[in-house]
Amino acid sequence: MGTKWRTAWTFSLAAGLCGGCSAGGDAPSAGDALAAQTAAPSSDARVAVEIAEAIRLHLAHDAYPLGARTSPGPRADVRLPSHASGAFRVADPASGLAVEVALAGAREVAGEAGAGIVVYPAGYRGVADIVHHPTESGTEDYVFFRNALPDVPELRYTITLGENVAGLRLVGKTLELLDAGGAPRLRMAPPWAKDADGKTVWLHVAVEGCKISTDPRWPMDRPVVDPGGRQCEVRLSWEGTAVRAPLLVDPAWTLTDAMGQKRYRHTANLLPDGRVLVAGGDKGGETPLEHAEVFDPALKMWITTAPMVQNRLGHTATTLKDGRVLVLGGKATVQGALTVTNSAEIFTPQNSPNMAGAWSPAKAMNFPRALHTATLLSDGRVLVTGGKTSMLVNTTEIYDPQTNTWEPGGDLHQARYNHTATLLDEDRILVAGGESVGPTQTAEIWEPGPKTWKSTPPMNRLRSGHTAMRLPSGRVAVAGGSQIAAQSVEVFDPGSEEWTAGLNMTRPRKDHTASVMAGGRILVTGGGFEDVPYTTEIFDHATQSWSAAASMEKPRSLHTATTLLNGRVLVAGGTGAAGVLVDAEIYTPLGAPCDLKTPCDDSFCVDGVCCNAPCDGQCEACDGPRLGICSPVEGKPHGARPACNGTSEACATCDGVNAQQCSYPSGNGCDKKCNTSTLTVYACDGTGNCVESFSNNCAPYNCDAVDLSCETDCTSNTSCALGSTCNTEMKACVSLPTKCLDDEILELPDSTKQSCAPYACRNGACLATCASVDDCSGDDVICDEKTSNCMKWTAFEDAQSGAFSGSCTTASPGAPAPPRAAWLLALAAASLLAARRPRPRA
Repeated sequence: MGTKWRTAWTFSLAAGLCGGCSAGGDAPSAGDALAAQTAAPSSDARVAVEIAEAIRLHLAHDAYPLGARTSPGPRADVRLPSHASGAFRVADPASGLAVEVALAGAREVAGEAGAGIVVYPAGYRGVADIVHHPTESGTEDYVFFRNALPDVPELRYTITLGENVAGLRLVGKTLELLDAGGAPRLRMAPPWAKDADGKTVWLHVAVEGCKISTDPRWPMDRPVVDPGGRQCEVRLSWEGTAVRAPLLVDPAWTLTDAMGQKRYRHTANLLPDGRVLVAGGDKGGETPLEHAEVFDPALKMWITTAPMVQNRLGHTATTLKDGRVLVLGGKATVQGALTVTNSAEIFTPQNSPNMAGAWSPAKAMNFPRALHTATLLSDGRVLVTGGKTSMLVNTTEIYDPQTNTWEPGGDLHQARYNHTATLLDEDRILVAGGESVGPTQTAEIWEPGPKTWKSTPPMNRLRSGHTAMRLPSGRVAVAGGSQIAAQSVEVFDPGSEEWTAGLNMTRPRKDHTASVMAGGRILVTGGGFEDVPYTTEIFDHATQSWSAAASMEKPRSLHTATTLLNGRVLVAGGTGAAGVLVDAEIYTPLGAPCDLKTPCDDSFCVDGVCCNAPCDGQCEACDGPRLGICSPVEGKPHGARPACNGTSEACATCDGVNAQQCSYPSGNGCDKKCNTSTLTVYACDGTGNCVESFSNNCAPYNCDAVDLSCETDCTSNTSCALGSTCNTEMKACVSLPTKCLDDEILELPDSTKQSCAPYACRNGACLATCASVDDCSGDDVICDEKTSNCMKWTAFEDAQSGAFSGSCTTASPGAPAPPRAAWLLALAAASLLAARRPRPRA
């Protein structure tokens, strides 16, 4: 159920080796180009393979694996030189931005392709190999000092800006190339180096010969700084850092449709403006990151923001009520050593001009902790639970962002980390599972009043690395986790505080994600074992069922998944068969908003949402309770579908069963109306109209205009019909006698007098029809025996004469005489009138 995964955008790759490139130049000729190999290398590429293997061993993981699942296709235009001394080119086909990069000190060494890379052996000053690894979004530019370090601890690059590059921005060691609107289209990711001891060193970045912006705020909100030239020098330095050979230096030149840093165990937070902040994480080998970046769903690009005050992984990040993001704890590198920290800091997003895009320290927690939880309470405070240092942590504490203070939250009954914490009603919090001495099945609830923890019955399975999602019913579904429980689901009922088994997922999972989508459906992505990290599935709360969804383009665990304001889900980073991931994918679920500018990929855009079917029946729609699922509807047809025939919605309507056409019932009561003491009932005529069916005389009661029924008791005369009065003791309306004072005047029970004219008063009531003139009253009144109506003689005369007006004409001179038949008709009508004329009442 749902649609497919996609990256930000996809373009064809023109990757090759060229003798010389220019920012606006033509593609290399066949004689200048060497195709980069992605299959098993030939014997000519032995050196490339040896160097690739040396780099793999140096990084202690597969830097550029072969045989991974096919990617969606390259999105950048990458051209590599035939010799190391030439410049390589990276271009964004969408915007036309391009840059050429040449390494100072590179020699005239020919490139060799193999194992998915291009190698220039000893291409840098004879002491280092130059290695390019083309990727979907650009190229990784390795310089590998295998045996000795350079005399000067730096590399210098000359970059030539393409004509569409309007500015440069250097933030958090990331160099971005901006278009005329300030949007980053290309980047040099934060460069790093790894030495013989496995130590990761972040390089210093300096730009010379061009003006740059170092403002961490959103670059599109201010004028672009003109670089002042088209050629600049970029210096990467590890001066002051003790390193040993072999040393691998890695700047990457890429598009901005993927993150600037590979990462897992990071955090991702939806900001008030719909963008997503990603911060920290593990680069690989427990290397904490300080780098932060923001994803813009409208532009589908990642934009660097200011780095955190402290690098960290396994931390928490909580979006506060005012839109700021509170980051807490985790593992950090402090004075060169990896340790668990109690530090805290706050990111201020774009809606705060004075501090936009900046990080500021917050008061540290009372206890250091990593792999803990942080839950936002309804009053804006944050409850932090558990975690680990070198030991397990059972403490909890509460942060108040208004006062920047911490207070104890009460100790857990069982110390734990890698657990879940779910907010229940009334600020109660359910903590479940995690690691204690191995995975645990225990659970407990925090009571906010006394700030104490209460044990609940344990889960049915041991769980760690699981997910917990609150369902629309208020219950909590816990899914997956440790290998034994990886496919199972169980549900906690906060009312009874009991666990019950739920329907199993389609695949076993651990370290996966669970995201709430439109219609209350839950998307579960990645995690698990073997090939499971590719897969996704959806839980439909309405049908209480799991169904497989489209697989991701890359396998992921320990990634993040964020539901965007447009209903789509952004999955970023993680780790899998390809190692630590830098890219992101977007899932478009059924029910996500759509239009011509925001299509639905492989589903249908119907009723403004992505739908599982064309859904073009008159009485079906995709914007009903099961959002995104084409279903029969009740009432009027939705959207631009043809309206039902007829004049009454009650008699021409969608019945919620027949999806193809409206229902036209017959005889169903469709309306009622009150007129003093008369109740008129209407019914459907089977063609979509509501017509009068019958009338009820409610006397001696009135008709209740609110309930549309005859009243049955009274407390005053307002409930009684004319000629009746309310007996307050009996609470009943009773009829009172009336009498005729003469042929015309009727006396009512309240002694008021009423004229019956033009009818006569007989037996205490006014007549309503006449059989003769004796049934009429008033002067010069007659009885029209044909209609049984009493009326004035003059009105009767006018009606009769009007029926024949214009029947006689006077011929003009020379005109022919009227036809003889017309004269005979007029004579016959006059005879009939004389015969019918009633006599006037004396």
